[in-house]
Amino acid sequence: MPRFVEVFFDIDCAIGEAVKYSSAGTIEFLVDKNLDFYFLEMNTRIQVEHPVTEFITGIDIVEEQLQIAAGEKLWLDQSDMKAVGHAIECRIYAEDPANNFLPSPGKFLLYQKPIGKYIRVDDAMTEPFEVTSHFDPMIAKLVCYGHDREQARTNMLEALENYGLHGIKNNIAFLHAILSSKEFITNDISTCFCSLHKDSLLASMEKDKNSIPSLLSLSIALAFSNADHVCSNSNALWQTIGYWRIIQQPVLEINDKLFPCTIKHQNTDTLVFETENQTVQVHFTISDNKNRIELQLNGEAYSAFVSHPENGRYLISLRTHTFEVVRKDILPFPTEFNLAPAFSNESGKNISSPMPGKVIKILVNAGDEVAAGDLLMVVEAMKMENNILSPTHSTVEQINIQVGDLVDTNTTLIHLSNNT
Repeated sequence: MPRFVEVFFDIDCAIGEAVKYSSAGTIEFLVDKNLDFYFLEMNTRIQVEHPVTEFITGIDIVEEQLQIAAGEKLWLDQSDMKAVGHAIECRIYAEDPANNFLPSPGKFLLYQKPIGKYIRVDDAMTEPFEVTSHFDPMIAKLVCYGHDREQARTNMLEALENYGLHGIKNNIAFLHAILSSKEFITNDISTCFCSLHKDSLLASMEKDKNSIPSLLSLSIALAFSNADHVCSNSNALWQTIGYWRIIQQPVLEINDKLFPCTIKHQNTDTLVFETENQTVQVHFTISDNKNRIELQLNGEAYSAFVSHPENGRYLISLRTHTFEVVRKDILPFPTEFNLAPAFSNESGKNISSPMPGKVIKILVNAGDEVAAGDLLMVVEAMKMENNILSPTHSTVEQINIQVGDLVDTNTTLIHLSNNT
């Protein structure tokens, strides 16, 4: 066991003995580069990160806590504690790193967690559900083990790439960027790491996302889009003479760019199509639950998560990034034509909350004049207070809510009239 770990254990025991503590607890401190220890606090419970300790010690800390609470003695002595290997924990959060880590409540469209010998996921769900604004935005704890730090890091990168979340903003790509950074690889990090490197990490995320060719998302969407229309009987008449004896010419949109395509051939595991003056051949396998696809494109193997939230729209996760592909040749559901704008309009007259939450403060009254940037109200969501600011120099014309009201993003909180 490394000497500094032994020091941790010795200090923990000394503190527990000094206060005559006889239950499970977590002692937190900071350690500087000279291995000087600075006490922070003690929590009279196990900590959120207890899976890391369990991975490297092989001890079920929750079981031990229950035994102590039942009046039983621990089955091991301090000298029996052995730390072997390395473990890393990533907190999977419903938040938007590009928007100052603002919590992102909403409904999951897809939830698929990674599995493996050196992977542990602590969560509270087995299927997609709704993340509300009433609780902490943590979705799960993803913990990976390795014989050393580098193996734990690479195992974590692979696990993050195999975590499928659709429907809400999340921090998976940001976590991947952290573990891929030079500073993390060389262990040149501190508690200020994210604040110091946020811009470069976000730029790294965007660069990695842009490196994934649109042709890949296009191929996946076409494979899924036509899979339900291809007869599973290889001897069927329609497969022999073609799909309804007409040439399919779907038009797909990715990142505001249109891709006219011509389907040449497709069966249950092969797709051939033309787009942008090139012929593309794809071999693929779609999972039984239709949430995952394995494919070969231009000699390269890929794996992706796919969800189909509505007619002609596909969300595709590749290497922690999510792409939206829309078939423009298919009519969307009628509700898309009936949705009225609910967020602040271009003139900034109708003010709404950036997320569902509870109104805890209102700082203005009807008739007040406000300048751009003035604080109008505070909405609490997911343990965070969100300041709602005036976008323009205006007059408060109408206040539609009261302190204590629960609001969502479709609620007009305040109506402003522009000052001339």
